[in-house]
Amino acid sequence: MNFTYYLTLIFKSFYSKADYARISVNGRHFRKWLYLLLITFLAFLPGFIRTSIMLKQFLNNEYTVLVSQVPEINVVGGKAFSEVEQPFFLSFPEIKEYIFVLDTTGEIRSLDDVNAYVLMTEDKLYLRSTDNEIRIYDLAQLGGYFSFDSYKLLDMGDNFYTAFIILSILLAPLFIFIFRMLLIFLASLLFSVFKIGRENALDITEIIPVACAAITPSIIFRALANVIPVEIKGAFFISLLIFFGFLSFGIVSAVQGRKGGIPEDPPQEIL
Repeated sequence: MNFTYYLTLIFKSFYSKADYARISVNGRHFRKWLYLLLITFLAFLPGFIRTSIMLKQFLNNEYTVLVSQVPEINVVGGKAFSEVEQPFFLSFPEIKEYIFVLDTTGEIRSLDDVNAYVLMTEDKLYLRSTDNEIRIYDLAQLGGYFSFDSYKLLDMGDNFYTAFIILSILLAPLFIFIFRMLLIFLASLLFSVFKIGRENALDITEIIPVACAAITPSIIFRALANVIPVEIKGAFFISLLIFFGFLSFGIVSAVQGRKGGIPEDPPQEIL
């Protein structure tokens, strides 16, 4: 595989009619899916790094400050107990809602008595969802014995971060790659129906490698949209328009190149 060619194609996909024409003629030598995987992974990295840094900062700051206040809580035989003074309230300083409330004394009996997301009483666990739905669980159903404290919650945060890094690197680019493969197939099928160039029109097998190159500007746009601090509304649809625009440009360039006679490149020049 010629990485130099692939890396230069990232930039040439914005303007090079000759490269689009060559790709259409020499598509069998252009490892289109390998190129798509490469550009997908490279474009995934900036947003992934930004998200990872933000998550790590949250875990090291807000999350650590919050869970460091959590006392040791033990549940034995479906009954919760803790030596901390109760009712115990846990919240971020800047918000008025409580994240967690512990009360085994009976003073607070349900989430109707307190503005909180989680309430643990002597024998029940109450959870409030974002749409204000309340779910109730008997502690006896959660196991015969378990306990947690600030140290275990900090370890959970570290484990979550590690799992996020590993799963994101392994799975996210793969799912994005599969989605873009399907998008390229559908777009190539659509453009093959239009028969741009008529007698010199490309068939779907010739359009697919052109589409793999033409989607590059769209991918770069999405990568930039993921890292800039300003939200771009309709970024997905804008990226589709960019893709279709450059795909049209690539097909027209290929048709024009075919009319003018594009020499077939040796396999090693485009691999």
